[in-house]
Amino acid sequence: MIIMKATATNAAYIFTKAYAKGLPVIFPTDTIYGIGASFWDKRANISICDIKGRDERKPFPVLVGNFSHLKKLGVHVSEKNERILRRYWPGPFTFILKTSLDNYDYAVKDGKIAVRLPSDAWLKALLEKLDFPITATSANVSGKEYVDNFSKIFDSFHSSINFFLYKKSNEIKTASTIVDLSNDNAVILRNPMDLKQEDFLY
Repeated sequence: MIIMKATATNAAYIFTKAYAKGLPVIFPTDTIYGIGASFWDKRANISICDIKGRDERKPFPVLVGNFSHLKKLGVHVSEKNERILRRYWPGPFTFILKTSLDNYDYAVKDGKIAVRLPSDAWLKALLEKLDFPITATSANVSGKEYVDNFSKIFDSFHSSINFFLYKKSNEIKTASTIVDLSNDNAVILRNPMDLKQEDFLY
């Protein structure tokens, strides 16, 4: 088991170790703690469903470090959607976009994928250094309330997770806003910031 403070260097070490073993990582994002792995690591991502007791038909959000990662995920961004993405990214906004990828059921459903470009400098630097997207579903057992406390998260998952990154809990914020951009009109699916539909129009 490895537990380290969340820095880009530490996280790169842990994610590289975890990727080599096909195992997931618990880590803080710019919103809440997540459980995740390289997007391409099918073994690790499938195990996350088992660890959380999560419905495998419910796809994970995916963190990207830059717009080039979107191309790797098979996402073609229209000019209209790119203007929206560049307005709100990096930041706590998850956007659902069309993708040409398949065979990644843990993150792709009905030709759509949920992606976010985080604002934390260390996490963004990690994603760019690794040069692959990372899945990130909330660090709680499905059906149970998320608790923003690393010690409690560790207690819940130490028997099934071997790699942990942490930072002070008061630095963690609320869950992201989720907006579906896969069709012509933006649809807000989760709205903790109480935004309006017109905020996503151009």
